[in-house]
Amino acid sequence: EVEVWDLKRTANYGSKHYNQRPLEVQSVSLLSDGRSVWVEIPQIQPTWGMSMKFELRGPGQSKSVSRLIHHSIHHLGNGLF
Repeated sequence: EVEVWDLKRTANYGSKHYNQRPLEVQSVSLLSDGRSVWVEIPQIQPTWGMSMKFELRGPGQSKSVSRLIHHSIHHLGNGLF
């Protein structure tokens, strides 16, 4: 699950989330190193706030790992490594 939002910049610390909206994840692929994933999100743009909620399970593993990551995107690259 991916969500983005805007923040209101003020002299006070913290801000509510404004214009909070989900983004569609088109695909997720395991890269050749077996440890990295490529997440394709066509609508992605620079944003003050973004969260990614995910659950991963390794090959042959019965137990999964769930995480929630919060971050900002200040600049988008060309999408290539």
